[in-house]
Amino acid sequence: MSSSSDDRDRQTGWQSPSLPQPRLTPLSCEELPPDAKALYDELGEGTRDVHITRTLLRHPALLRRFTEFGMYFLNDGLLPVRERELVVLRTAWLCRCEYVWGQHVALSRREGIADAEIDRVVEGPDAAGWSDLDSALVRAADELQTDARISDATWQTLAEQYDERLLLEIVFTAGQYALICRVANSCGIPLDAGLPGFPGRP
Repeated sequence: MSSSSDDRDRQTGWQSPSLPQPRLTPLSCEELPPDAKALYDELGEGTRDVHITRTLLRHPALLRRFTEFGMYFLNDGLLPVRERELVVLRTAWLCRCEYVWGQHVALSRREGIADAEIDRVVEGPDAAGWSDLDSALVRAADELQTDARISDATWQTLAEQYDERLLLEIVFTAGQYALICRVANSCGIPLDAGLPGFPGRP
């Protein structure tokens, strides 16, 4: 994390929270009831063995519909990966969701997004080095979190680059991952093995 974000956190009193204690523990294969096991067998290897999936297998019907919707953003969305990840990472940071943060830092690195840009997400939309478009994407995540609405000025900046479909995807992306953050935080879903935590985590 950069010195400016360190300063900001000192000013706001924010510190990395303690790692969560699970309220709903991820289920092992042996614990899965028949309907959950059937869904588990349908899911891809990269999806079914993460802690959030094994937690939500407690409610297979909900998980099935949630997965169908969520996979759109990862596999079929029109928003370019880097731009999507700026929105997701900023949303995870604002929600103080270490689980989504860790998953998407790892994904961002696989997609070639530099650690310097990930650090800049923490600093926010006014950090030095953003393009106007990048700043607007990060600011949109902020505004959706605080006001449940992208401001006119931010919308106009985005609309200069994106068509109506992409504008809708920005809103849906922030909303989808804010929902995941709320689930992960409320259930106390622990980080999967090997994933990074928040900056500065020992």
